[in-house]
Amino acid sequence: MWFNLLIAAILLLATLAGYHLIRKRIMGDSVLTPPPERKQVSKGSHELEKIIAAYRRDDANAALPVAAKAAPLQPRRPGHVLGAPLELAAAADARTASSAAHVQLRKPFLAGPNRLLYLVLKIGLPDHLVFANVRLADLVRVVNPAATPQARAQLAQTRIDFTVCSPELEVVALLDITDGNRADDVLKRQLEAQLTSGGCRYLRITPNAIPKPAQIRTLVCGS
Repeated sequence: MWFNLLIAAILLLATLAGYHLIRKRIMGDSVLTPPPERKQVSKGSHELEKIIAAYRRDDANAALPVAAKAAPLQPRRPGHVLGAPLELAAAADARTASSAAHVQLRKPFLAGPNRLLYLVLKIGLPDHLVFANVRLADLVRVVNPAATPQARAQLAQTRIDFTVCSPELEVVALLDITDGNRADDVLKRQLEAQLTSGGCRYLRITPNAIPKPAQIRTLVCGS
């Protein structure tokens, strides 16, 4: 008899436990779901809501009329007046383009005796640097503050055909191809003593007497 009662009590408890589990599942609250996971689900739902809200804002902005949107800033172009209509700016650009000179690259950059002397310098002085068509104002500095504006302008306009430098970019020699009738020969003769006072050689070479590579080191370096 006691054994039958014990069996009945166990069956009753099992029935109640099963009923409780079924009720929990029907209500949507699983007893197996730990609290941390429920927090993560809640956090994920908030993130999803933020994404949806951002999407709706972007969608609303896209639906605005074109005139209501802010126009992107346009970079100023040469000749463009700030605040001027684009038609006026385009017209100004067209006038500037039409008045600009038409240019074409020289092919080659050096030709004739100048090209020949450049190649001779490169072959005969492989341990030096050779620069072509350098402004005299870039090679010297005016130490007399009283120099007239005309004298400074002459230095800026006068050019040396070839400048030979050491690997440390110290000027070693200056070379001009001239037959003695160049317009800047007079100025260079006046400055020759000052140009060579710092140990730099100034050489004039006639167009029909370009030295050979074996001779150029002696002329430029003196040895």
